[in-house]
Amino acid sequence: MARHTALETRIWLVETGQSRIFENWHKHTGVSKADFIAALEWLDGDSGRVYDNGVHLVTTRYIGCRQDGTLVRGERVLTELIAIGNAVDPSIHPHTTIYPIEGDAYHRTRFDFPHVCINKLDHI
Repeated sequence: MARHTALETRIWLVETGQSRIFENWHKHTGVSKADFIAALEWLDGDSGRVYDNGVHLVTTRYIGCRQDGTLVRGERVLTELIAIGNAVDPSIHPHTTIYPIEGDAYHRTRFDFPHVCINKLDHI
């Protein structure tokens, strides 16, 4: 019996109507099956990342879904220092944030990425 890759299994779930996330996003936003599958293929290329300070992030790529059905590609970034005014607050611990990777690089913020999102490891 042939063994299928995780990507092939996810695509099969979408195509057979068994992907709860796709069905939900499609119902509420109208996202297309082709766009969702293309997003899954992009997520599958995520090799993960290990940062110098030892914080290991298993995934770095995310797909978010906007209310109009637009899928947004995002990248998880480690933020080590938070500047407040002209001072850096050392009491704030490093954390991760997801930023959109498309659009104007100088004007993107974490608020531009949808709160509803998936990564390579999520069960769809």
